[in-house]
Amino acid sequence: MLNYELIGKRIKEYRKINHITQEMLAEWTGLTAPHISRIENNQKKVSLEAIAAIAKVFQIPVDSLLYGDIYKDHEKSSIRTEILLGCTEDDLMFFYDILCVLQARLKEYIYNK
Repeated sequence: MLNYELIGKRIKEYRKINHITQEMLAEWTGLTAPHISRIENNQKKVSLEAIAAIAKVFQIPVDSLLYGDIYKDHEKSSIRTEILLGCTEDDLMFFYDILCVLQARLKEYIYNK
């Protein structure tokens, strides 16, 4: 069962992280600003078509709006999302490589301590 209240909150969170107004999101999705407001405030159920359009604007998978982030810590999740939203695929691969090296060095450090 979809939790429309949480979907609305996630839409609002992504919108604020990206410094996008309801008017801007409405223009880019073909919806109206009052409709976006009603979705965010759980006064209207959002359609799957609207969810897909909104996810496309934020460049995130639809699942992120439907089911949320796998991390429970809201603040850390928001920071990660904010950082990753502006990255290209090459940027993400570069970050992944760095994290792998850091993880290996951390294990070496802990093991040799």
